[in-house]
Amino acid sequence: MSAGSTLLVCFDGLRRDRATAERMPNLSRFMAAGADLIKSRSVFPSETRVASTTTVTGCTPGEHGLVANQFINRAVAADGLFNTANHRNLARADELGVLLDRQSLGQRLAAAGKRFAVVTTATAGATYMMSYGAEKHGQPVFSVHPGVGTPTLMKTAEERLGPVPAAATPNTAQIDYATRVLTDIVYPEHRPDLAILWMSDPDITSHGFGIDAPETIAAQRGCDEAFGRILDWQSSGEGPENIVVMSDHGHVTGAARFDLAAALPEHAGQLSPGYFSGLYLAEPTRKAITAAVERLTHEPWCGLVFVNIPGDPQACVPGALPASALGGGHRRSAPVCFTLRAAESPNRARPRGVSSPVRFHPVAACMAGSPAANSPPFSPEKVRPSETASGRRRPAGCRTSRRRSLPSSASAPTAPAAGCCERCFPGMTTRPLSSPVAA
Repeated sequence: MSAGSTLLVCFDGLRRDRATAERMPNLSRFMAAGADLIKSRSVFPSETRVASTTTVTGCTPGEHGLVANQFINRAVAADGLFNTANHRNLARADELGVLLDRQSLGQRLAAAGKRFAVVTTATAGATYMMSYGAEKHGQPVFSVHPGVGTPTLMKTAEERLGPVPAAATPNTAQIDYATRVLTDIVYPEHRPDLAILWMSDPDITSHGFGIDAPETIAAQRGCDEAFGRILDWQSSGEGPENIVVMSDHGHVTGAARFDLAAALPEHAGQLSPGYFSGLYLAEPTRKAITAAVERLTHEPWCGLVFVNIPGDPQACVPGALPASALGGGHRRSAPVCFTLRAAESPNRARPRGVSSPVRFHPVAACMAGSPAANSPPFSPEKVRPSETASGRRRPAGCRTSRRRSLPSSASAPTAPAAGCCERCFPGMTTRPLSSPVAA
């Protein structure tokens, strides 16, 4: 292992309160032995392509410019939604200069003469963003999706390990395959100074079955077994010196499907629907924005509302928070964004997991060195609580923050955000989303 070499492992969609010793014993022991960044938070909106872009830029969506999993960007898709799951859409946006406004990890490492690698079972779009610039700099990328990874690495993996297994829920077979690519090919042949391993579970299984379904628990255990093999491999001296683990967002339980287009017919062609939705108003004046917020806040299905007033990103209107208060407010952001309303007992509703668009309490922990290493920089005695809550940028999609802590599940802000006057939310109350943990 090379001095300072680091592996970042992401468990996509893993809630901290589901990372238990019963479900994930290897991860649980790892977190207990290393530095646990308990004040870490995901970015807003807490969606995979947004968070993976933050992971490799260290910036909020308001700075890097990939503002949602899907949104309206007429320069890229004149008559429809810009879906960031499709890597070809991202490539077109990049050609037009309207994709990313900050340098990526791969670009920075290449400039510093360091080696970088990405191994992932995530979507083609998430892979494109976390490996942004890799092709130009000759950095190896493995993806389970055809045409996304580095051709040489993809060919080598198939020759040595056989074809990529079919996707499934749980996606354990693909995750096991990707783990072998990392340990058997990428590290021995490329010796990366920094590598990313991004596991698509428990996220995709949670979407299909819910956060506490037997299938999701099996997905977590599959991820944990793969992680255990990584820890054994590292302890043999073959892997990186440091390991950092994270999740990009959590899940809440969806109670029902809802047709936003039917509910907002006057905004046909302006709506970007999703867990985090946007209204791209034709004329985003303050008057039009105020009227749209007034319309939304009277709907029983509407949750939090955010505004991005052109030319005044810190401004708000009654009933809405400025998007910039939670790291949004990019010029590609919608003038009005909103979440769906949360119920008091979401986990007893229809068992389908949905990505929580609210800032979430994810997993973030790190550990350095093999068992024989001296003075590992990330051991508990080396990282003071004040450092883990300092607000400094970290190499992960979940960022530390000085903001008021949230519980270990999603909730609305407990007070108006900085820059928003109290008149916007007179008598505001919150309903935290809490649930028991199943083994």
